[in-house]
Amino acid sequence: MKNSNTLSLFPQYFLYKFPPDVDSVIVKVVSKAVYPCSVVSIQDIVCPVYDLDHNVEFNGVYQSMTKQAAITVQKKDFLEEQFFVVFVIKPEDYACGGSVPASVQGNETWNLRRMKYLEVTVVPSIKESVYVHAILFSFLSFFSFYLGSLFVAFVHYIRWVRLFPAMSIWTAHGWFSGKDIQGCLG
Repeated sequence: MKNSNTLSLFPQYFLYKFPPDVDSVIVKVVSKAVYPCSVVSIQDIVCPVYDLDHNVEFNGVYQSMTKQAAITVQKKDFLEEQFFVVFVIKPEDYACGGSVPASVQGNETWNLRRMKYLEVTVVPSIKESVYVHAILFSFLSFFSFYLGSLFVAFVHYIRWVRLFPAMSIWTAHGWFSGKDIQGCLG
Protein backbone atom coordinates (compact mmCIF):
# COMPACT_ATOMS: atom_id res chain seq x y z
CA MET A 1 0.00 0.00 0.00
CA LYS A 2 1.33 3.41 -0.91
CA ASN A 3 -0.52 6.63 -0.25
CA SER A 4 0.34 10.31 -0.47
CA ASN A 5 -1.67 12.96 1.26
CA THR A 6 -1.52 16.47 2.61
CA LEU A 7 -2.07 16.73 6.32
CA SER A 8 -3.51 19.93 7.73
CA LEU A 9 -4.76 20.92 11.15
CA PHE A 10 -7.44 18.23 10.82
CA PRO A 11 -6.45 14.66 11.72
CA GLN A 12 -6.58 11.95 9.07
CA TYR A 13 -6.60 8.20 9.33
CA PHE A 14 -6.53 5.23 7.00
CA LEU A 15 -7.56 1.61 7.38
CA TYR A 16 -5.06 -1.14 6.60
CA LYS A 17 -6.08 -4.81 6.31
CA PHE A 18 -3.41 -7.52 6.56
CA PRO A 19 -3.18 -9.82 3.54
CA PRO A 20 -3.59 -13.51 4.43
CA ASP A 21 0.10 -14.40 3.88
CA VAL A 22 1.62 -11.45 5.81
CA ASP A 23 2.31 -11.63 9.57
CA SER A 24 3.93 -8.23 10.10
CA VAL A 25 4.33 -4.99 8.20
CA ILE A 26 6.36 -1.80 8.48
CA VAL A 27 4.47 1.47 8.18
CA LYS A 28 6.89 4.03 6.72
CA VAL A 29 6.04 7.72 6.61
CA VAL A 30 8.22 10.27 4.81
CA SER A 31 7.93 14.05 4.53
CA LYS A 32 10.19 16.56 2.80
CA ALA A 33 9.54 19.23 5.44
CA VAL A 34 10.89 19.04 8.98
CA TYR A 35 8.12 21.12 10.52
CA PRO A 36 5.33 21.13 11.52
CA CYS A 37 5.73 18.33 14.02
CA SER A 38 3.31 15.46 13.49
CA VAL A 39 2.39 12.18 15.14
CA VAL A 40 1.87 8.81 13.47
CA SER A 41 -0.26 6.42 15.50
CA ILE A 42 -1.24 2.79 14.93
CA GLN A 43 -4.59 1.97 16.57
CA ASP A 44 -6.93 -0.98 16.74
CA ILE A 45 -10.32 -0.78 15.05
CA VAL A 46 -12.29 0.40 18.07
CA CYS A 47 -14.36 3.44 18.90
CA PRO A 48 -13.40 6.10 19.56
CA VAL A 49 -10.44 6.67 17.30
CA TYR A 50 -8.00 8.83 19.25
CA ASP A 51 -7.20 11.43 16.62
CA LEU A 52 -6.72 14.65 18.55
CA ASP A 53 -3.48 16.30 19.60
CA HIS A 54 -4.10 15.70 23.31
CA ASN A 55 -5.26 12.04 23.09
CA VAL A 56 -3.51 10.45 20.10
CA GLU A 57 -1.04 8.74 22.45
CA PHE A 58 -3.76 7.01 24.53
CA ASN A 59 -4.33 3.98 22.29
CA GLY A 60 -1.94 1.76 20.33
CA VAL A 61 1.60 2.79 19.47
CA TYR A 62 2.70 6.18 18.23
CA GLN A 63 5.75 8.07 17.10
CA SER A 64 6.30 11.78 16.73
CA MET A 65 8.00 12.67 13.48
CA THR A 66 9.68 15.47 11.60
CA LYS A 67 10.88 14.04 8.26
CA GLN A 68 10.38 10.30 8.63
CA ALA A 69 8.92 7.62 10.87
CA ALA A 70 8.57 3.84 10.78
CA ILE A 71 6.54 1.53 12.99
CA THR A 72 6.53 -2.28 12.83
CA VAL A 73 3.06 -3.77 13.25
CA GLN A 74 2.27 -7.45 13.84
CA LYS A 75 -0.96 -9.14 12.79
CA LYS A 76 -1.23 -11.02 16.11
CA ASP A 77 -1.71 -7.71 17.95
CA PHE A 78 -5.02 -7.02 16.17
CA LEU A 79 -7.98 -9.37 16.53
CA GLU A 80 -9.64 -8.29 13.29
CA GLU A 81 -6.30 -8.32 11.41
CA GLN A 82 -6.65 -4.65 10.50
CA PHE A 83 -5.70 -1.32 12.03
CA PHE A 84 -5.93 2.44 11.63
CA VAL A 85 -2.93 4.59 10.71
CA VAL A 86 -3.67 7.97 12.30
CA PHE A 87 -1.90 11.24 11.44
CA VAL A 88 -2.09 14.32 13.65
CA ILE A 89 -0.30 17.67 13.31
CA LYS A 90 0.87 19.01 16.67
CA PRO A 91 -0.01 22.65 17.35
CA GLU A 92 3.51 23.26 18.71
CA ASP A 93 6.83 21.85 17.47
CA TYR A 94 8.32 21.22 20.91
CA ALA A 95 7.15 17.57 20.77
CA CYS A 96 9.71 17.05 17.99
CA GLY A 97 12.44 19.13 19.59
CA GLY A 98 11.59 22.38 17.81
CA SER A 99 10.22 25.75 18.80
CA VAL A 100 8.44 28.67 17.19
CA PRO A 101 10.61 29.87 14.28
CA ALA A 102 12.14 33.30 14.91
CA SER A 103 10.72 34.62 11.63
CA VAL A 104 7.12 34.12 12.79
CA GLN A 105 7.22 35.00 16.49
CA GLY A 106 5.53 38.35 15.91
CA ASN A 107 3.02 36.85 13.49
CA GLU A 108 -0.20 35.73 15.19
CA THR A 109 -1.39 33.65 12.20
CA TRP A 110 1.68 31.40 11.76
CA ASN A 111 -0.06 28.47 13.48
CA LEU A 112 -2.95 28.48 10.99
CA ARG A 113 -0.66 27.49 8.08
CA ARG A 114 0.45 24.18 9.57
CA MET A 115 0.29 21.71 6.69
CA LYS A 116 2.49 18.77 5.85
CA TYR A 117 2.77 16.55 2.81
CA LEU A 118 3.22 12.88 3.80
CA GLU A 119 4.03 9.80 1.78
CA VAL A 120 2.88 6.62 3.51
CA THR A 121 4.12 3.17 2.51
CA VAL A 122 3.17 -0.13 4.14
CA VAL A 123 5.53 -2.98 3.26
CA PRO A 124 5.79 -6.54 4.61
CA SER A 125 8.63 -6.96 7.09
CA ILE A 126 11.15 -9.78 6.80
CA LYS A 127 10.03 -13.29 7.69
CA GLU A 128 10.97 -15.12 10.88
CA SER A 129 13.05 -17.62 8.89
CA VAL A 130 15.42 -14.83 7.85
CA TYR A 131 16.08 -14.03 11.52
CA VAL A 132 16.65 -17.73 12.29
CA HIS A 133 19.11 -18.11 9.41
CA ALA A 134 21.05 -15.04 10.52
CA ILE A 135 21.25 -16.29 14.11
CA LEU A 136 22.36 -19.78 13.05
CA PHE A 137 24.97 -18.40 10.67
CA SER A 138 26.39 -16.16 13.41
CA PHE A 139 26.42 -19.01 15.92
CA LEU A 140 28.13 -21.40 13.51
CA SER A 141 30.70 -18.77 12.55
CA PHE A 142 31.68 -18.15 16.17
CA PHE A 143 31.55 -21.86 17.01
CA SER A 144 33.90 -22.70 14.13
CA PHE A 145 36.26 -19.93 15.29
CA TYR A 146 36.30 -21.41 18.80
CA LEU A 147 36.87 -24.93 17.47
CA GLY A 148 39.74 -23.65 15.32
CA SER A 149 41.25 -21.90 18.35
CA LEU A 150 40.94 -25.07 20.42
CA PHE A 151 42.60 -27.10 17.66
CA VAL A 152 45.50 -24.61 17.41
CA ALA A 153 45.94 -24.68 21.20
CA PHE A 154 45.95 -28.49 21.21
CA VAL A 155 48.54 -28.66 18.41
CA HIS A 156 50.67 -26.10 20.23
CA TYR A 157 50.42 -28.16 23.44
CA ILE A 158 51.49 -31.38 21.64
CA ARG A 159 54.47 -29.60 20.09
CA TRP A 160 55.43 -28.19 23.52
CA VAL A 161 55.30 -31.64 25.11
CA ARG A 162 57.47 -33.12 22.34
CA LEU A 163 60.02 -30.29 22.59
CA PHE A 164 60.33 -30.47 26.38
CA PRO A 165 59.83 -34.14 27.36
CA ALA A 166 61.55 -33.78 30.72
CA MET A 167 59.05 -31.23 32.03
CA SER A 168 56.24 -32.54 34.18
CA ILE A 169 52.61 -31.47 34.31
CA TRP A 170 50.02 -31.91 37.02
CA THR A 171 46.78 -33.78 36.21
CA ALA A 172 44.00 -35.18 38.31
CA HIS A 173 45.95 -38.46 38.60
CA GLY A 174 49.17 -36.92 39.79
CA TRP A 175 52.39 -35.82 38.12
CA PHE A 176 53.11 -36.90 34.56
CA SER A 177 56.27 -36.25 32.71
CA GLY A 178 56.35 -35.40 29.03
CA LYS A 179 57.77 -38.88 28.36
CA ASP A 180 54.63 -40.53 29.81
CA ILE A 181 52.33 -38.45 27.61
CA GLN A 182 54.57 -38.93 24.57
CA GLY A 183 54.39 -42.68 25.05
CA CYS A 184 50.59 -42.57 25.12
CA LEU A 185 50.46 -40.53 21.91
CA GLY A 186 52.54 -42.83 19.86
